[in-house]
Amino acid sequence: MITSCPLPIDWLEFLEGDGDPQLKKHLELCVSCQELVRRLEPTMGRSLTIRPDLHVQPSFVPDDRAVIKPGDIWLSAGSFEGHNYRYGGVDQLLFLVLRSIDDRAGRWFDVVPVFTDTDNAIPTDFNLVETETTLSWPLRLDLALQTTLQGRQLDAHLGSLTDSGQVTVRGVVQGEVDPSRAGALLEGEDDSRLLARRHYAEIVRTLGAPRTRVVEEAEDAETLVLAPRVVWFQVVSSRTVGRPGALAAADKAAHRRYEVVPTAPVPGAQLAGWELRYDPLTDSISLALQTAVGLTRPVRAVLYAADHRAKTSPAFIPEGGRNFQLASGWNVLPQEITRIELRLE
Repeated sequence: MITSCPLPIDWLEFLEGDGDPQLKKHLELCVSCQELVRRLEPTMGRSLTIRPDLHVQPSFVPDDRAVIKPGDIWLSAGSFEGHNYRYGGVDQLLFLVLRSIDDRAGRWFDVVPVFTDTDNAIPTDFNLVETETTLSWPLRLDLALQTTLQGRQLDAHLGSLTDSGQVTVRGVVQGEVDPSRAGALLEGEDDSRLLARRHYAEIVRTLGAPRTRVVEEAEDAETLVLAPRVVWFQVVSSRTVGRPGALAAADKAAHRRYEVVPTAPVPGAQLAGWELRYDPLTDSISLALQTAVGLTRPVRAVLYAADHRAKTSPAFIPEGGRNFQLASGWNVLPQEITRIELRLE
């Protein structure tokens, strides 16, 4: 069994009539190699019959489910017409639904594209095993192409995450990615794994345009609730500033920067320059916000420490240029905080 994509020379020999059954089987499942072979075919004076849309396996039979839920796998619609945007003749892709977003512009869903060519995973992908979905097929999640779709842009329900798949994907959303489930590093911009991705990125950009248009047309941040109900952040520590030399742990915390960064893009929101700040005199942790656009309702921050303790902050409305105290007397330093969950009230 071939576990990685063959080289172009292998496909040239295949087109010359090699007929290697393992290469043929790999070609049936690998979208990137299909694209590569299509590019090589004219130079060999022949053409193969390659089934289109192999990212949708023939065994993936749609059912009549009408309700869209997180954890579902849906096939996107080939056409869409909304009040602010329309498209047609677009290739249909599989999407895993991560969460729902209800606002005055309708019901929307954060989704991530799903493909079957797990051999083509790169570091920004995550592979699911057969037992983690009801499709019983290894799947690749292209995390870099996460987008937001309206319910009418999802055409047919094909499957769902199993219980184990729910646990796995929940960890991915929270930033807990198993490196062994991601792909190998790219070998350069000519890496064959990138060929088909450019095409799919363009499709996802088209599908995500209605949500982008809604955000652009919102007259003010009060008219729409643009962000999901739960946003996960990671804490990134940067170099020590201030006086050099040995510092006590609490003193070090006061002389380092702890950036608070979303683990995934937040639809409709602009969040930048967020930092945790520590005051050793009062043993308090606060959150300093530089830019906070799109979060207009009260939120509570849940801080998770490395020892699994959690602390929930008082409610506050994020505003740029302000500091908000999250915890006091907790006896936890910023470097001990592994992640932050922001819950909209």
